Amino acid sequence: MLFFWLLTAAAIPLAITPGLFFHFDIAPKIILLAVAAAVGLARIRSLPREIAGLWRRREGRWLILLTGAQLVWLGVTTWTSSRPLFSMYGSGWRRLGVVEIASILVIAVLAAANLTARREDVRTVLRV
Repeated sequence: MLFFWLLTAAAIPLAITPGLFFHFDIAPKIILLAVAAAVGLARIRSLPREIAGLWRRREGRWLILLTGAQLVWLGVTTWTSSRPLFSMYGSGWRRLGVVEIASILVIAVLAAANLTARREDVRTVLRV
């Protein structure tokens, strides 16, 4: 799983490289972000153990609680928005809405849980 997180961290910024796909098109980045979140959530066997390990740590508990609070707050602001579709999916230029922010938050928690379970990988991640 370490290779997957490192690949995700490298591929997402490269996805908006000018001339590689389209001129600063954000769609490839969103696709990679959503796929990374989905693959991280699809690890049914190891995910509960890793999340429980993160929850046992004080910092991990704070991360999970604050991430949940931010997701709830984003839901409230989207629901009460005067333009809920922009809030949900973002504008055509920025394309940063609740869907993308939720994917980023999921990836952050899953990567933290994975690194909590495999502390020896932290050094590699920091080096990369």
